[in-house]
Amino acid sequence: YLRVATYSDAQDESVSPIKFSVLNVAGDGELSKVAELPNENNPKHIGKPGEQLYASRFLGDRAYLVTFRQTDPLYVIDASNPEDPKLAGELEIDGYSDYLQPIGEDYLLGIGKDAVPAGEGMGDGFGGLQQGVKLSLFNVADASNPYEVQSLVVGERGTEAVALQNHRAITV
Repeated sequence: YLRVATYSDAQDESVSPIKFSVLNVAGDGELSKVAELPNENNPKHIGKPGEQLYASRFLGDRAYLVTFRQTDPLYVIDASNPEDPKLAGELEIDGYSDYLQPIGEDYLLGIGKDAVPAGEGMGDGFGGLQQGVKLSLFNVADASNPYEVQSLVVGERGTEAVALQNHRAITV
């Protein structure tokens, strides 16, 4: 099975900006869609209107997706049944992760930026203002209850890290 996360910039509040699709190779060699989130049985949106897909990591039967506009929702998708994937859990924190690195079986290291909500008179007033580089350690042992174990913000607004543009800058 091929699992794919896609983003649409159509910001219709009735449509999820992020789609999670499961594809399979049919007998004729063509790809066919097996399942998709959201769907009729699992209608909860992945991402909120105005958010974009910032990071994704596929590990075993799970997918981890990060969206961002003002805060960092980390979504955990249970894909153990390819024909019926489910949104298993989510966590909302300040900032966002651009890159997710597995640390053992139960943890993810998120590398991104801290952020604070944009105030009135700043753009549309609904975005986030990037701050320093943020490292977040997430415990994802329980897919229904991911949580941030610890975070560290390095530097201030304008601080950069090579890993934010080149994921080959990370090794564990």
